[in-house]
Amino acid sequence: MKAMKFFLIGIILTSFFQCGSLKFENNPPFKILTATYQNDHEVSKIFGETVVKISYTSTKEISFDSIYFNNKIAKLEVASFNSNKRLIGILKNSNFNNEFVLDKNPIKELHNPLPNFQKFPFKLKKNEAIISYKVDKKIKYFRISDLKKE
Repeated sequence: MKAMKFFLIGIILTSFFQCGSLKFENNPPFKILTATYQNDHEVSKIFGETVVKISYTSTKEISFDSIYFNNKIAKLEVASFNSNKRLIGILKNSNFNNEFVLDKNPIKELHNPLPNFQKFPFKLKKNEAIISYKVDKKIKYFRISDLKKE
C-alpha cells in the first residue's frame, strides 16, 4: 500500500514539473515573417476549424511538427506560396467524432471510443502560439508572441 502511495505521488510531481522543464528557443534556425490566424464564421460553424498561417525564411532544412494555439494542438504542414515558405496548421474547434453508435439498446454503444481529454501543456496569452520542430533529432519549441487575426 505504501509503495502505491509513493508511486502516485511520483506521478503527480512529475506532471507538475513537466511544463516547467520545457525550454523555448530564443534563436531558432528560422525567422518568422508573418503569423496570422483565420476563424471564419461560416467555416467555423460548418467545419469547426481555425487556420493558422506562418510565413518564414530559413537556410536549413527544418522538420516542423505541431502548433499549440487557443488550447488546441494540430500538426503543421509545410507549403510554398509565391517562393515563400509557409506553415499551415488547422485546429479543430470541436472534438466531435462521427463514428459514435447511438442506439436504444445501450449494449450496442459499448464499443464507442472513449473521449480523448488531452491536457494542454502550455499557458498562453490570447494571441500566442507555440510551434515545435526537430533539429538533430531533438524536439525544440518556439513561442510566437503576436498572431494577427485575418
